[in-house]
Amino acid sequence: MSLTSFFASLDFFQIATILGAIGLPFFYWIESIAWILKSLSPAHSIAIGVAKSNVLIYVGRFFYFCSYISIAYLIDHGVSTDRLQLIFLLTMVIGAGMQSLLLNRYLLNRKIFYFSRWFRFQYRPLYLEEIKVNFDKKVFIYSCLVSIALVIALFLPFLLANEFLNYRLTMNSFGQILNIIGTVLLLLMLDPILYRKMDQGNLTDVLKPYILGRLMAFLIAVIYLTFDIYFF
Repeated sequence: MSLTSFFASLDFFQIATILGAIGLPFFYWIESIAWILKSLSPAHSIAIGVAKSNVLIYVGRFFYFCSYISIAYLIDHGVSTDRLQLIFLLTMVIGAGMQSLLLNRYLLNRKIFYFSRWFRFQYRPLYLEEIKVNFDKKVFIYSCLVSIALVIALFLPFLLANEFLNYRLTMNSFGQILNIIGTVLLLLMLDPILYRKMDQGNLTDVLKPYILGRLMAFLIAVIYLTFDIYFF
């Protein structure tokens, strides 16, 4: 069966399940790639590098909203809470896998080469495991905390809305509050460190803890959802 015929055979419910599971991992993966591209920006054109990488982030948001809309569609069409939890678990597993791929030197440089050609970046090979720097624990912790907050802001309101269908709009508003908290943590805790490193030309120093923090957040979510689904 070809890929085209496979997708043609799916109904809206199945398509929404697939998009709901893969949208968020792709968003976080693209956002991580964007920060890696920022680290490759030439010293004389950092502003241009930031602008181009921000375009990539906006592309990533398309996947985020695909995930958001697809999950909302599933809830409106009576998806069970158990199935919703399994979709979220699959999302976290895929997200962890995609972040871990960014730690592989060969795969990372292929991605950088592709995106740098697409956005006309000045390209140079990047070898994360060969960067001899002290592991920045603060970036790791902040990256993990921010990622956990934003993941909870997306998933928890959906789970609550599926349990309390008469209060779906209230749960959606609650999700917006959680999203604001995660965004404030991002703007006040993590972004200042990353942009300061970028101004100093040392952004590559914190790429590993930044990616590992996101990876840890996904793994924590995987462990929690696994215990919640199979043991409670």
